[in-house]
Amino acid sequence: MLNLELAISLPQVEILEANATSLSDANEICDVRATFTNTGFLSTSLGMARRVKIVRPDWAEIKFLQDNLEIIEGGDTVAIGHLKSEEKRDVVWRIRANREGAKRLEISINSTPGGVRKKVLMIKE
Repeated sequence: MLNLELAISLPQVEILEANATSLSDANEICDVRATFTNTGFLSTSLGMARRVKIVRPDWAEIKFLQDNLEIIEGGDTVAIGHLKSEEKRDVVWRIRANREGAKRLEISINSTPGGVRKKVLMIKE
């Protein structure tokens, strides 16, 4: 029983929401917004781990599954710090499509103790 309670208490990162909004008529420029959270009871980094620098801050990442996309605002990897229990963080990327056609991309949140979650988004013409 103690093991189950401990497992439930561990940090667990999640993607609450992710969407892409077109800013132009031709879908050439889009904002990709994602909201991340920690659904576990414990923070993704305890104070001692931060002080001795054995855990890196959580980070959000965007990857393009096709070569017709590029980032014009924001980096492909964005540090979001350490998430406390139920804390939420938003990340926004601005991207440009170089050619017509469907645009597929993957966003993820990565946390050393909290795990990795990924989601694929489609931007339709």
